Amino acid sequence: MAGIVLLFLGIAIIFLYFILNTVSKQNGSPQFGGVIMIGPVPIIFGNSGPETSITIALGIVLFIIMVIFFFFGKK
Repeated sequence: MAGIVLLFLGIAIIFLYFILNTVSKQNGSPQFGGVIMIGPVPIIFGNSGPETSITIALGIVLFIIMVIFFFFGKK
């Protein structure tokens, strides 16, 4: 049940982000950044400094969480 709730929460956050990003366009071009996790390896992309720095931090945090769950999860 928690997985389904988190899935819908993530979709809602992405939807709200795009709405807020289009309402408050800065400098004529939207700024973005993202993380794609393929297994434990984060692939990070972005088009500006602050967003890319945030996504790098997010990728590191997600990697640490995955390693913790891998080594200390249920056996």
